[in-house]
Amino acid sequence: MEASERPRAKALQLAPPLPSVREEHAPIPRAEAWWAESLLVTFAFRCNLACTFCMVEDALDVYAGTSLEEMRRATRDPTVLRGAKRIIFSGGEVTLAKDLLAYVEAARQLPGIEHVRLQTNGVRLVDKAYLRALLDAGVDELFISLHAPDAETCDAVTQRRGSFRRILAGIEAVAESGAALFTNTAIVKANFEVLPEIVSLVAPFGPRSMEFWNYWPRGDEEGARGMNARVSEVREPLLEALGRCVMRGIPPVVKWFPRCLLGEFAACHDDGQPPSLIEDRYWEREPSYGCIYEGVCQEAPARPGGSTAGACVGLSDSYVFEHGWEEQVLAPRRGVRGPGRDDGEKVVRGDAAFADAAGVGRSLTADAGPRRSEQAVLAEFLKPLDLHVGMRFGGSWALQEVGRARGAEGALVTLTFTPSAPGGRVIVRLHGRDPARRCAVRTKSFDVSYRVEGAVRAEEAAGMLRLLFEQLDGRDPGGLRLP
Repeated sequence: MEASERPRAKALQLAPPLPSVREEHAPIPRAEAWWAESLLVTFAFRCNLACTFCMVEDALDVYAGTSLEEMRRATRDPTVLRGAKRIIFSGGEVTLAKDLLAYVEAARQLPGIEHVRLQTNGVRLVDKAYLRALLDAGVDELFISLHAPDAETCDAVTQRRGSFRRILAGIEAVAESGAALFTNTAIVKANFEVLPEIVSLVAPFGPRSMEFWNYWPRGDEEGARGMNARVSEVREPLLEALGRCVMRGIPPVVKWFPRCLLGEFAACHDDGQPPSLIEDRYWEREPSYGCIYEGVCQEAPARPGGSTAGACVGLSDSYVFEHGWEEQVLAPRRGVRGPGRDDGEKVVRGDAAFADAAGVGRSLTADAGPRRSEQAVLAEFLKPLDLHVGMRFGGSWALQEVGRARGAEGALVTLTFTPSAPGGRVIVRLHGRDPARRCAVRTKSFDVSYRVEGAVRAEEAAGMLRLLFEQLDGRDPGGLRLP
């Protein structure tokens, strides 16, 4: 086929920019990139809460953690502490460790260390005598997790009645103590709508920064927990929360959420993480991230799996399994320069008009990075049929995976659907039309067949297939070709 004959990929509709949610000309305070000057030490892998999104759930009561002697031995190597001004202790819940004070005192004796931080749920900090002992030993920063502005939502997330009251009391105790307070909120389906109210609740306590971490699905590789909130739905309440931070002079930070959706707050995005002393097996279930547009977006990491410093890692594989690539929502930044930061760094803005200011339409197949080219080809194929990975049928079925192959009967595309109850799947096959082929239904372009596997009730599969067949028949304009 000559180049002039090749069909041109359709430009995708850009996500519309949201109006400003902060006071006009109010400067956005910048948070310290604490991770760049820190060493994270992990131990005490047990917890007094049971958060539904926990990223170390598989490690609780299993991992031994970094012993005090192991920490001392590791930090004798000058390369381990190179550039570190802060030791961060995390678990589990480190305040449950009987020898936490010994860890803190040892950290304070390390060369160059100016700060000792605890990452904690804050529950034990209600005990002001205990908090004073921590501060006297050398703790000067408390990074407290709060995931809702009300008891009902918070206690549901932590799965512990009364946790909201105790966490809030811990935050109040830290504020009264004079130690530096930082807060962290995990963004999940249960709480994304109330992010602004969390800011309003915490702001009077004077936090040095408030961080919002989109669900980090370690141990939830296929999104089975159902924690991933749609980024298009999270965007508005998240921007409102960031605006409230700015209006109160609180530097906000956002992690693991697409930078291109943050608009005027794109500079608050920071996916960086500190080097850590943790068991190697922890990383075996580290979530993978990527973006369908990483081939052209200047915010993507320089190489797959490379450093996240200054980069936007995109969406987790867990998110993509649940919701798809969001190619209609994301807006890759192609390097067009415009008004923005003037601090010597590259301009960072994420509103759609700026992201595509040159008027160049986006194409999945043209814009996909090397790792995403196959997914991009398949996503482009599914667009006219109004299908995408992660979409749901009949409420309880999801399009889990799309693949393509070439066999004895020629090219085919497979669509794998899974029910909400595990144990089975339905594999739908699309072939080019052939009057001699036996199939379940025919659309204008394809022969459609299917196979049911595992413990799937026939009537449930039939209901899902009926909806799918109706959609394929209604959306297929004819003349479509398999990729």
